[in-house]
Amino acid sequence: MEETKPRNLGGSLPVPNVQDLAGRPDELAVTPTLLRRYVRPQPNTADLRPDAPAGEEQEHVPIIDLGRLLNPDGLAGGRDEEAARLRSACEDWGFFQVVNHGIPEETVEEMKKNVMGFFALPLAEKTAFAQQPGEIEGYGQAFVVSEEQTLDWADMFFLLTQPPTYRDLRLWPSNPSTFK
Repeated sequence: MEETKPRNLGGSLPVPNVQDLAGRPDELAVTPTLLRRYVRPQPNTADLRPDAPAGEEQEHVPIIDLGRLLNPDGLAGGRDEEAARLRSACEDWGFFQVVNHGIPEETVEEMKKNVMGFFALPLAEKTAFAQQPGEIEGYGQAFVVSEEQTLDWADMFFLLTQPPTYRDLRLWPSNPSTFK
């Protein structure tokens, strides 16, 4: 049975591309309100891990060992402990680094090369893959839900890849040629 694409993954309000903004420093200098959406207050590092001993450095991205998490030996293999670390990373940080995932290093490096190649393209070429209104897939910024929202100073390229029936190949660039 063929899986259909999810009906609604959410949309995103359109915002200027960061690469475009960065290329207009004179305009940004006379219109500082454009940049205010990208300014975040300095975080209080004590808030990052309130349970940490005073003076202890706590700004390390959590690392999740997928090998331990998928270990069939359960408790003896550290699965429960790693599951607790994963839960904590999700609740406290919202992201984490995965190690021992089994993906060959060559595959990871090839993917990095392709992504870097895409982002090195001229802006006009990348905007051919821009997000459409009400969609999150494509080039731009996703999950922008209000005009007051603080934005990340970054452009992104979001594609659904799994299951394969979700893929919208119109959004997959042919440059770099190995991207697909």
